[in-house]
Amino acid sequence: MDYGRILKRAWSVTWRYRVLWIFGLFAGGVGASGGGGSYPSDTENMQNLDASWAERGINSLQPYLPLIIVVAAVGAIVLLALWIVGIAARGGLIHLVNEAEENRPVRASDGWAAGFRHWIRIFLVELVLYLPFTIIVLAVLGFTIAPLIIALVSGEDPTIGIFSLCGGSVLAFIVIVGLGFVVNLLEMMATRHVVLGLEPAGRSLSMAWADLRKRFKDLFVMWLLTVAIGLAYGFAVGIIGGIFVIVIDIASVGGLWPLAIGIGFLMFLALLVPGAVFGTFSSAIWTVFYRGLTGMDAGAEPVATPAPEAAPTAVMPPPPPPAGLS
Repeated sequence: MDYGRILKRAWSVTWRYRVLWIFGLFAGGVGASGGGGSYPSDTENMQNLDASWAERGINSLQPYLPLIIVVAAVGAIVLLALWIVGIAARGGLIHLVNEAEENRPVRASDGWAAGFRHWIRIFLVELVLYLPFTIIVLAVLGFTIAPLIIALVSGEDPTIGIFSLCGGSVLAFIVIVGLGFVVNLLEMMATRHVVLGLEPAGRSLSMAWADLRKRFKDLFVMWLLTVAIGLAYGFAVGIIGGIFVIVIDIASVGGLWPLAIGIGFLMFLALLVPGAVFGTFSSAIWTVFYRGLTGMDAGAEPVATPAPEAAPTAVMPPPPPPAGLS
């Protein structure tokens, strides 16, 4: 597997077809209250204070309750829409990168059509993979934190809970990273079996598992390269974001709030485009890799297979001399 060629092809497609950045943007995923100025002398006074404070807070928010409900409802609808579009964008991006590799027209309308056409199957793949993963992660974290919480609530010595937290955190990290690695690779391959192989969700997952078992080395190396690229991207974005944050802090300390808000908006735009490019590039890497792994890419080096050994030629005895010859 020529990993250098895969990265070059993925970047070439990403940079040449900027319409893909829209899909990469969506595919990448897209008031505290305080109080108290009194010092009660006993528990009863504290409870009374807490109750009165909560009641005052509720009463103060009551006139704004309709607005709060509307804002929450609109926010929920927006998040739901982004989630739906995100799944379609992931499928559309896979389709369009494949179209680019096949030297066919790359059109946004075709990408959205393909993304929504495969939406149900991609959703089922992600549900089957990430629902158990989320449950396992929550269970591992719960068992890790539980001893310390029990010790604090019961008033016992938290030392054992702290040691349990430290040891459990190491084990939880290993479990979460290891399981996340497997889930991520299965998702990368299964979604491409859905979109490019036109397979149903269940069969796509089975084929992805077979890919992981038979070509683990290739998938592992590709995963390591994408992690390294992601770390480099995160480092660069962190530097850019840090510069913006420093400028915003200087403006806010000087009381220039309109300027600080404007710079914050510029920071949002400045980080939006790199995020879209990175999302496109990451998906393109796995699509080009999939094409090479499955033999769709005519330019990829075929996997060498040993040639069958030729059957040994039988040695025949020389024919007997003709009769009458001595």
